[in-house]
Amino acid sequence: MAILDSLTGAASRSAYNKNKQAIGATQSLSGDALTQGYAGAQRLLGTGDGSAGNALSALGSGYDQSRNDLTGQYGQTQGFLGQIGDLYGGLTQSGQQATDARSDALGLNGAEGSTRAKAAFEGSLGYGAGLNTGLEAVMRSASARGNLAGGNTSQDLFNYGADYQNRQSGSYIDRLTQAGQNYGTGVAGQASGLGLQGAASQGLGSGLSSLAQTFGQNNANIYGTASGQQAQFGQGVAGIQQTAGNALMENNNNLAQSQNAASANSIGGLMGLASMFAKPAGTAVSALSGSPTGGANVSPYANNPLLSAANKFASLFR
Repeated sequence: MAILDSLTGAASRSAYNKNKQAIGATQSLSGDALTQGYAGAQRLLGTGDGSAGNALSALGSGYDQSRNDLTGQYGQTQGFLGQIGDLYGGLTQSGQQATDARSDALGLNGAEGSTRAKAAFEGSLGYGAGLNTGLEAVMRSASARGNLAGGNTSQDLFNYGADYQNRQSGSYIDRLTQAGQNYGTGVAGQASGLGLQGAASQGLGSGLSSLAQTFGQNNANIYGTASGQQAQFGQGVAGIQQTAGNALMENNNNLAQSQNAASANSIGGLMGLASMFAKPAGTAVSALSGSPTGGANVSPYANNPLLSAANKFASLFR
């Protein structure tokens, strides 16, 4: 059987088929492993089908949490800064009232303003008591002199009242001026609070912008990684196909070489038989059968099919 296989190439054909099956199985297993690995990587990144608990999801959750933290902190900051404005609100209000009253006292708001100023001035703390005390002192002095009903006493009372009013009005306006400065202080404080609120708003905007940019960049990085994996997957598949193709080509070449060798062996064997049977029939038969020529007139090939076939092949060359 081994001699016939070498002549017909059956062994080479069997090896070829087995190699072909092995190459196909290896190609299939390698492709499946590569596909599963790629799909698993895509799911972990969050760019594949059925993705859950992946990089994109975690990135989105982190972005939402960071954004909520920023906006929550901003809300607290605005509340605290608003309290600063409230604290300065009293100074601003009292300062505005003092400034308005001073304008009335200076006659800047017309007759109505002057009327309001007179009422406010005369109703100010200590004005009435101080006037009455002074007038009483003038009258006691006149009484002691025995001139209570005289004209000089009336003049003294008038002079005292005018002088008192002049002194008190000047002091009153000075106090209004000082109180009006509270308005500037309050406004400056409120402006500072508003400036801090504006800075906090700007900080929130910058923080959200930076957060969004980072989120977008991280998203782009993930998709870039996924794209790179996809390219690697394609290269891997191409590599498997190329390796399988090279193996199949080598297998085909080996089969062709084996078939050529088998053909050469077949031709060589047949040519050897032909050469052998090209000699006188008795010599060929003697050489193949091991029996001497001569004897009974019986065909030497009658009981030997191989000799019979060889003799027929050799007759072609006689």
